[in-house]
Amino acid sequence: MKIDTPIGPFFIPKFKIDPSGVDFLGMRQANLELMETCLPGINNYTRYIRGFSVLSWIYWKFYDLMKAQEIDQQSSEALICFKEKIEILFTWGHHGLGLPKVPGIEAKQPASTNGTVELSFSAWKRDPDNTSLMAAPTYGPASKTTGGLLFLEPVEKDVFRAYGNGVQMAEALEKSLKDAPGYDFLTSLKEFKADENIAKGLFHAWDLRSPSDAEMAAFAVSFYDSQLINSATPLGRRSATVALVLELLQESSDPLAEKDIRIALSYRRLKSKPIMNLSKSLETAWIRWFILQIRQAHRLAFEAIFAWVEDRLIRHKDRDTVVLVDAIMVFLSEHEKIVPQGVNTADISGKLFTGMDTVEDYLDLADTDPDYCIFSIMENIQKSLKTWKSDVVPLALRLLLLCEKLSSLLEQHDDSKKLLGIGEVKRISLKYWQTVFSRFSARPLPELLRFIIENLVLSQHFGVAAFRFDGKKQRLRISVEEEGLVSLISRPLKPFVGEDRLAITLCLLADCGLITDIAKDYSQGLYMINPVR
Repeated sequence: MKIDTPIGPFFIPKFKIDPSGVDFLGMRQANLELMETCLPGINNYTRYIRGFSVLSWIYWKFYDLMKAQEIDQQSSEALICFKEKIEILFTWGHHGLGLPKVPGIEAKQPASTNGTVELSFSAWKRDPDNTSLMAAPTYGPASKTTGGLLFLEPVEKDVFRAYGNGVQMAEALEKSLKDAPGYDFLTSLKEFKADENIAKGLFHAWDLRSPSDAEMAAFAVSFYDSQLINSATPLGRRSATVALVLELLQESSDPLAEKDIRIALSYRRLKSKPIMNLSKSLETAWIRWFILQIRQAHRLAFEAIFAWVEDRLIRHKDRDTVVLVDAIMVFLSEHEKIVPQGVNTADISGKLFTGMDTVEDYLDLADTDPDYCIFSIMENIQKSLKTWKSDVVPLALRLLLLCEKLSSLLEQHDDSKKLLGIGEVKRISLKYWQTVFSRFSARPLPELLRFIIENLVLSQHFGVAAFRFDGKKQRLRISVEEEGLVSLISRPLKPFVGEDRLAITLCLLADCGLITDIAKDYSQGLYMINPVR
């Protein structure tokens, strides 16, 4: 690599801050790993069965066309042109329907030439790495035989072929497409310009909202197998979590919203109902799910403290950690109902969690008292962050103490130990947080608060930003200058709880007929067991 060294005076490049992003403390990856233990093979974008069908059909049909022309070697360039054409026609037909999570749906139609437009990503200004069905954030990883639902098998770089139930889904979609107006154009390897009428003519044959019975059946057996819930395979782990969902819905006489299902899965009960008795395999699945939700709360609490520090640097011009800790102690004295006073950290925790000796004790308490419900506390933190109320850090600290207590109780289950350690020290795992708490348990609370701010927030952020610096845009949001801590951004972070794949799982289960969404509302479903199946 050639490096140009200066031979005289020069101006350094302008310092560029990149305030975008969702993971300034580096904790997100551990959450994703826990999601993989519960619902592997999908992501938070894979909303529709038909998205998998279309992707499977693209590779299946391209191979079929090559075979018909007696071409043995597939051209990756020809495949890319064919794939982009199909995806654009598919997306074009869905414009204006207000459907969420459709890759490339926001792309604007390019100017036409003689009434037609070019069917390529470059013409539509679409990024293949982000807005393609095969992109990493969308259906690509979930479709593959490597870590996905086993619909597409790699042949060579950027070349795949339909595999297993992917073939069944492709053939089922072919039956729907072959009688649609524009099918001959769709399958042509020479025509790559079209008008909107072609997209409209094809729309009803591959409408995202109406997969065929054959597609639903092929997807269902790939997504869930009740015979494998004892298996440690990805399908087995996913099936165990799905079995939990189905059992919960079976228990309910009323349809449940996604939020209610998430809470009921975590607390192993419908509101004000007895705790569900689970088989050993489903209890393991529940532990995985519960630890994921605790980790979601754990991450939000730390990011809320990080955001609060940024706000103090920007609005109050605080410059050192002693001042920040003093401010927190004032807020804690104003909110003793959130975090009580105590001689040391262990004393405070003991007052908070008196009588909470088992996980079941907690499940009973959380069912009746929202002050102990991790979801209620997370919701209150997010509300307080909107106006920077004085209870932001007290709520975050209460949540962190609760995460530590629950982690300690869950250690009694053999299945939990490895899960609690996911993320290790570098991503502030739940296990590491237990170690920190233990180290400071006999010390006054201000010492723990200072360690949290200096080591688990500021130093953590500095390390993450340095690691991710690409030589161009700087991810650092806070700097240490001569006068002390200084914010490099003008607006503090607004933390949020990342999606945990439950919403997508419910959508897919409804799409393949295993459950029913009676709301028929793409923004908020109401789910119940399918009475037919």
